Amino acid sequence: MGWRSYLGQVFGTDDVPRYSVAARREDLSGLPPAWLYTSHIELFHDEDVASAQRLRAAGVDTTLEVISGAPHGVEAWAADSDIARGLLGRARRWLGGTLGSVEARPPPASGYPGSGLCAYPQKPRSG
Repeated sequence: MGWRSYLGQVFGTDDVPRYSVAARREDLSGLPPAWLYTSHIELFHDEDVASAQRLRAAGVDTTLEVISGAPHGVEAWAADSDIARGLLGRARRWLGGTLGSVEARPPPASGYPGSGLCAYPQKPRSG
């Protein structure tokens, strides 16, 4: 469901834009820094680790966080858990540090908790 929602009508075809699905790309060099997380019991653990290894091998600054005891999507369906709050906090800090002068906003009080990963510029960078 997730890939179909993201890719729309090109889902499952050869018409997928080359930057849409990194796993389909042969050359990952030149991509921006990446932050990935997985869990020891994550459905996609091996795929996530392999993706991080491929990115690193291509020279992409890659952070892989492996958490314990959290199945797939924990940040969405258990957003109030210590595991999810900690994970999202670390993701926001990584994003803020990676983008530079930004203020990482806490997750909203309602709605999809992942939307709290947004970062907003504090002020324009000078020279």
